[in-house]
Amino acid sequence: MKKTGLLFYLLFFFYVLQAQEENPIKNITKKIKHHNKALAEELSWLKKIDGKTFISQQYEGTDSLSFYLPSRVSLSALYISPYELTNKQYLEFTNYVQDSIARTLMGYFNKTHVLDYTKNIDWKNKLTLEKLNSLFLSPENRIFNRLEIDPEKILYAYAVEKNAVMDLPVLPDTLCWIKEYAYAYGEPMTSRYFRHPVFYGYPVVGVSYYQAMAFCHWKTRQLQNLLPADFPYEVRFDLPTALEWEAAATIPTPATAVLGNNTKMEKMKMQSGQFANKPVKAFEKKYIPLDCNYFSIKDANGYTIKEPADDGALYTARVDHYEKDKNGLYNMRGNVAEWTSTNGNEAYESLKEYFTENSTTAMQMQEELKTAYPTATLWQTGYPEFLARMKAWKIVKGGSWSTTPFYLQTGVHQFAIPFSSSSSIGFRYIVHISRKN
Repeated sequence: MKKTGLLFYLLFFFYVLQAQEENPIKNITKKIKHHNKALAEELSWLKKIDGKTFISQQYEGTDSLSFYLPSRVSLSALYISPYELTNKQYLEFTNYVQDSIARTLMGYFNKTHVLDYTKNIDWKNKLTLEKLNSLFLSPENRIFNRLEIDPEKILYAYAVEKNAVMDLPVLPDTLCWIKEYAYAYGEPMTSRYFRHPVFYGYPVVGVSYYQAMAFCHWKTRQLQNLLPADFPYEVRFDLPTALEWEAAATIPTPATAVLGNNTKMEKMKMQSGQFANKPVKAFEKKYIPLDCNYFSIKDANGYTIKEPADDGALYTARVDHYEKDKNGLYNMRGNVAEWTSTNGNEAYESLKEYFTENSTTAMQMQEELKTAYPTATLWQTGYPEFLARMKAWKIVKGGSWSTTPFYLQTGVHQFAIPFSSSSSIGFRYIVHISRKN
């Protein structure tokens, strides 16, 4: 009996050790919770997505950029944030950058020439403001002569490309609400959305791909400074790749109407826009979910059958507003589209191959798409220039409060310029964990 009990405890102890090995997040949170409780809590929220093999880039319907083909992929397990990044989380980052620059200007260094964060900065003191004068807008750019921080001066040193470090402005483009919707009353959102406590739980918007990557870089440094040198794991915050994002999202039923048993050329034609009218209208008519945040739907006669606010939000919603999906993740559909670290090569390769083999058909297709999407800037040049441009764009996923249901499908790509920003694009991070050699 004693031997059985001892064997039970040994097996239980082995199981605990194995569980800790399989879930290093618990070890990390234990190490840092006494030093940074908020960061430890964020890490404890992470959801583990087990490794899987699945059909990627499946979708029903088409738009002016839907040329890529489905493919079978296999991915390893990953850890992902259940929420889109909030204004409060990103504000913590920008405040850190602003505070670090201010301390540098004030000369607040300790004996080892490292910035001293124990000293407070009195932003109301006239002598302090004189030393920090270079941080503020120049007199000619001030409104009613108010002292306001110049967004272009809040810079974070980040390697935007390999071996190319630049001082990157990190404050969001709050004017995106006005730039994108000139005929809407966007002033309240411009002045309040990012900084007002009411919006702390809303997704940050107006951030470029590089700003999102800079946040991940800062978060990685923040964590590394708290972990001991002999900690057995390398931990890195990052943006998900398009495939990692799709693996984490709920995978829909294969769209047989698009995939079927067609040849590669027929599949490309179906997805390229030649049969755009019927698939899109049929898709939107039957697909009216109200459990996520997206724009409106019109029927075949042009009548609106779903208003933007019918789903409970006129623009962005809190990151935890809707029900989580089966993986425990919120807003993988709608709310804000999310930056990924993948560039347009996936679509580029399919387009290049098809346009090379079918140049006459491709040019006819381009003319049809110009007619269907006259405001799309990508058709202002020939398709070779368009292909080169697409290759440098980044893929964003999930659709947003300003898109139609088509973009809510996990297999659909949208494309955005890395340095651009929008009121409909945010991000969420993943955490890469690997054992040190």
